[in-house]
Amino acid sequence: MSDKLIAKYQEMSDLTKPKCDNCFASLGPNSCCSKIACEISLQWAREKYKVDLRHLFNAAAKIPFLDSKTGCRIAPHYRPHCTNYTCAIHAFGFDKDDVQWTSEYYTLRGEIDYWEWEQYDKHEEQMK
Repeated sequence: MSDKLIAKYQEMSDLTKPKCDNCFASLGPNSCCSKIACEISLQWAREKYKVDLRHLFNAAAKIPFLDSKTGCRIAPHYRPHCTNYTCAIHAFGFDKDDVQWTSEYYTLRGEIDYWEWEQYDKHEEQMK
């Protein structure tokens, strides 16, 4: 994975985390996190990056990768579906109270898509 893509996922996490921390639906921080999302991240990291995150996966916890004090314990590029998620984007496709943020979100999402395709193209070329 390119350093640029990892950096873009970190930027996205930095952009979306404050929205999650102050959920517009007043559901509370990390209220959209789920065990299934952690399981998807575990599989994604294993399949795409050949990284085994089971040592961080607390199967007995309601949300296996979530630490109550520090938040998610895995890097943003290992959990793209979580990193890109906010309730407002999911529900409406934009944040009705923050046009600037929405613009930044979609600009960054486009950059992530670009670098993901770049990685995919390199992989496809190697498979020939």
